[in-house]
This record gives sequence, C-alpha cells and structure tokens, in this order.
Amino acid sequence: MPVYLKHRGVWLRVKEVYAIVSTGRRKRRGKQRSTSTSSSSGMLVAESVERVPLNGMKYKVEIPIASTRVTRFAAQLVLRVPHVTVVIEPRGDDYVAIVYARSRKELQEYKNLVEKIAREVGVAREEEEVEEEVEEVEEEAEEE
Repeated sequence: MPVYLKHRGVWLRVKEVYAIVSTGRRKRRGKQRSTSTSSSSGMLVAESVERVPLNGMKYKVEIPIASTRVTRFAAQLVLRVPHVTVVIEPRGDDYVAIVYARSRKELQEYKNLVEKIAREVGVAREEEEVEEEVEEVEEEAEEE
C-alpha cells in the first residue's frame, strides 16, 4: 500500500526513496552515486497516477503535517510502513496526511504508527532549532 502525494493538482505515487552518497574511494572528485537508503530524508521517486485507488478502504483519519516536514515525513512512511495507505494533500499553507484502512482496528493501529513517525520527524526538527538557538546565545555571550 503506497504513499500518495498531491503536488500542484497532480497525484503522485511515491515509489522509492534515495539519498545521494559520496563514494569514499580514492580521489574521485565530484563523483556521487545514488543508493536506496533508510535515512530520515532523501530524494523521492514518484509516478503520476490518475486517482488514488482506495479499493474498499472506508475508514480514514487525518493528521496535520507542517509543509516544511512533508518530504521527510513521506520518505519515512515509504521506508518504515509500506503496508499503510496514506494520502498527503495540501490544506492551506500546510499539509494533511489521510490514513486509510479497511477496519476500525486496523485504522487505529495505522494511525498510531503514522502519528509516531510524525512526532519523530517533528521532534528532530525542533531539536535542531534548539541547538541553533543555544549556539547563537553562546556566541553573543563571548562577544560581550
């Protein structure tokens, strides 16, 4: 069950996630290779689809996602929960992830998994911001 992303009015099915990795062999300047990865962010490979096939999935729940984290979030979904159908579409300035399931029990299980990934992606971003703020305060203290 794939992840679908709506971008500029077109539905995209995310197929794979890749990262650009530099090779460590000898002196190959500027040479890079792409590899399938399990890192937190990466390059998404997607194909255009006419519509999202829901095939009898009648239960759904919506989870808000910040627009600054949507690519990282989609990459994590593809890598960690490929069996869950998730549709990500824009809502105003941000996005919403709609999780689909065939039963209420399945929906609750999927919702918990997707919310956990959303928290992890969000927490990682907040930690980076806190570290930057701490560094700025330390620099200002040294100048005085």
